[in-house]
Amino acid sequence: MKEEIVKTIKCAIYTRKSTDEGLEKEFNTLEAQREAGLNYVKSQVHQGWEALAEHYDDGGYSGGNMNRPALKRLFEDIKAGKVDMIVVYKIDRLTRSLTDFSKMVELFDEYNVSFVSVTQNFNTYDSMGRLTLNVLLSFAQFEREVSGERIRDKISASKKKGMWMGGPLPLGYDLQDKKLVINPKEAALVRLLFEKYTVCKSPQYLADWLNSNGYRTKSKVTKKGKVVGGKQFDRAHLYRILDNRIYLGKIFYKGELYDGQHEAIISQALWDKVHKLKDKPVSEKGPINKTFEFKTLKGLLFCGCCGYAMVPTKAVKHNKEYYYYTSLKAIRKSYRFCEVKSVPALALENYVMNKLKTLITDPLLVHSLSKEVLKHVPNKTEYDVVKVVQGNKLINSLSAETRQQLCNLAISRITIWPDKIKIQLKNSMDKLVQNSLLENNVWVYNPETSAYEMTENVAFLKRRQQTEIYVGDEAEERHQDKQMIVALVRAFGWQHKLERGNLNIQELAQLEQMDRSYMGKIIRLTCLAPDIVESILAGLQPRDLTLKDLIRNTIPVDWNEQRKMFGFRQD
Repeated sequence: MKEEIVKTIKCAIYTRKSTDEGLEKEFNTLEAQREAGLNYVKSQVHQGWEALAEHYDDGGYSGGNMNRPALKRLFEDIKAGKVDMIVVYKIDRLTRSLTDFSKMVELFDEYNVSFVSVTQNFNTYDSMGRLTLNVLLSFAQFEREVSGERIRDKISASKKKGMWMGGPLPLGYDLQDKKLVINPKEAALVRLLFEKYTVCKSPQYLADWLNSNGYRTKSKVTKKGKVVGGKQFDRAHLYRILDNRIYLGKIFYKGELYDGQHEAIISQALWDKVHKLKDKPVSEKGPINKTFEFKTLKGLLFCGCCGYAMVPTKAVKHNKEYYYYTSLKAIRKSYRFCEVKSVPALALENYVMNKLKTLITDPLLVHSLSKEVLKHVPNKTEYDVVKVVQGNKLINSLSAETRQQLCNLAISRITIWPDKIKIQLKNSMDKLVQNSLLENNVWVYNPETSAYEMTENVAFLKRRQQTEIYVGDEAEERHQDKQMIVALVRAFGWQHKLERGNLNIQELAQLEQMDRSYMGKIIRLTCLAPDIVESILAGLQPRDLTLKDLIRNTIPVDWNEQRKMFGFRQD
């Protein structure tokens, strides 16, 4: 009598957990589900059941939809004929939606695949199993909907009590014990946003100013170590901040405002001022103050070559606005009659404010200043005063008007030459300078003017359409240019592909989906001398050298000619 041959049934064990809580444990719920499935498959070995080695585990995914990576892999293997039976711990591990289940059944029927629940003792071989399955799925969906209603009711009750119920953490706050607490550094930025909007009246110009000053959106590091946020501001992001009532210490829920359990960052008066202006039609707002930040040094600047005053000016190039302080002689006569001509406003203002900051934050001066402050604010300590004054963002957090007032209070005159800057303090600043640490003091008393002043040799160097001011040896420090480094990486990479793949530039351009002309200019960078390439990668190239200089000029074959042309040290 011939022995009956049993057909092998390939079993895929699928596991799922709605949250990722506890998955880091040595033996977690997904492994427990899989172990139960393996034991069940072993009990059916006499029927030809055999468990696949492939793991289909979805940890931290809801059963309310089919957007799950392991489930998608399972469907692909079903279509490839690798699966005959699906084994789950409970039916709700597979899905909690009747709609999704109907789609799965169509797929299972199409490829002759059945599935079984380990703990519910049924399978889809017969009609009774299908009926039981539909009943169980109905209860699973009912349970999911009830859970959703319960969660929504909890959120509603919590928000009415002023509790923050999650979501993206707003700028200005940190999370401690599931409650919002003020982040002092970010809160200062939020206040700055609201105050400056009332000055410039335009979120776009406000965003440009924030980005040019190095401010970025709130950032955080996820559990997986990925950095989220920390990007440049744009109009949409600023609008969300300006419309967020959470900064008033309120919680907004379904059209109603409730007192929050967190502290407010801005006052109701400032909120009303911002929104009164924001809600006005553009025609009623009045002219946008496009130079709201670049008037800090107005009335203080003079050209050292011709003696004329330097005033705020604006230029437009390719629909982008640039702000300068320009000599009146250059404006009234011609730029050729003035050696200084104009200086970028933002770079010069940052330079002057940094010089004032070193004076204001001098330790001895802060110590004497704190004593005067504590006479009027007895509930504070000297530590509180020092912490505020020594803060890195003290100067940057000041409004445009306050910065201008500070400069007018401390400075009597600023003289600009093509290669140096002199700042002269007012006589009222004498005692402050004398109280500073002498070994760190760059301010020198001038008997002719009877005031303290400082003069520094500087270089105005342009990098990527933005001028920066470098003092003394700063121009020789490392400054890696990402554009040039990326271009060099591309050049040598493309050259390698041309040689290895026996391609021409046209074919490679099509393959890389790049412009052929641009690719040809970049590949020419491989002709640069090795020491020039090393200098660029190390950030030791000349400050005024840009990528455009490299690709717009014909690169000489002789390496010494290259060094001479691009400003590198010659052999």
